[in-house]
Amino acid sequence: MVGTDDPTRDVTERLREAGEAFVARHRHLRGFILMKGSPSCGLERVKVYHENGMPSHADSGLFVRVLREGFPELPLEEEARMNDAVLRENFITRVFALDDWKRHVEEANEYHALIQFHSRQKYLLMAHHVEAYRELGRYLGSEAHALPLEEVKHSYLQRFMAALSRPATRKTHTNALMHVLGYLKQAVDSEVKQDLLQAVEEYRLGHVHLAVPVRLLNHYVKRHGSAYIRQQTYLDPHPYELGLRNTI
Repeated sequence: MVGTDDPTRDVTERLREAGEAFVARHRHLRGFILMKGSPSCGLERVKVYHENGMPSHADSGLFVRVLREGFPELPLEEEARMNDAVLRENFITRVFALDDWKRHVEEANEYHALIQFHSRQKYLLMAHHVEAYRELGRYLGSEAHALPLEEVKHSYLQRFMAALSRPATRKTHTNALMHVLGYLKQAVDSEVKQDLLQAVEEYRLGHVHLAVPVRLLNHYVKRHGSAYIRQQTYLDPHPYELGLRNTI
């Protein structure tokens, strides 16, 4: 990385060192919003040039690469992309998921804390990445028990946050909604069940936003759902007042 006013002034190592120092001092962060196109802070599509000044390829900014190397679980997003409702909701969802981890698992010395985290994040994970949902469930149920807890936590968190970085779609949300609905089938009458199914179907078809079926499901889950389904973060992944699911 060189200066535009003086191409002989190489600041690559200085910026890398500054990035590494930043990561070391800011492990408390839950997310980071970056600047589009910045040679240091662009998330992607940052132009890289040959020495003759001609464009070579696109990459991430140097500071972003350091962030990803030293703090891979940290949710990252560009300020311009935050105008996209789906990407905005995805970023905030990841911020609150990481906050849950830091509050309840990061310093915990018991395997139980990790299991409880996975349990309440189960359908949120399903909505974002079904394969990861299955793989992480198998991992915790088998090989993880033979490994040191800190190693398991590190591996789980990287895979969990990577899975959440994939934005959920109407199809994957519908799948998660139907699984939640399954916990109410024996608790509500046929008329209520039909209303719930209709709300999910209207969302699947794009006639209503996600907030509609989720709000309706929340209403009945709070009254008739088990403790397990009531704790699912999928139903309230971020403060309702933000209105993030009113636009997707």
